[in-house]
Amino acid sequence: MSCGKVMADKWEAYSKDLASGKSPNKILDELGIKRYCCRSLFLTHVDMIDNITKFKSRTIPTKEDINIENMIGKHLENAEEGAPREKEE
Repeated sequence: MSCGKVMADKWEAYSKDLASGKSPNKILDELGIKRYCCRSLFLTHVDMIDNITKFKSRTIPTKEDINIENMIGKHLENAEEGAPREKEE
């Protein structure tokens, strides 16, 4: 549940202060985060990015990969290769 307020810009400061041993409540008060919906985002967040990136095997696509003409061309090539062939009489 969230009110929609932008919180991402406060994460770095929160995690840095938390690592230094400050109380989460005190940090949130200092950052001006008063609403319970916003506070719950920080208090219940599990920082998983380091764990997730261990298993990431996909490379970042290049402009050629994203190019729609290339995508359509590859799709058509694959369709032609897998298309059923007509019987020769």
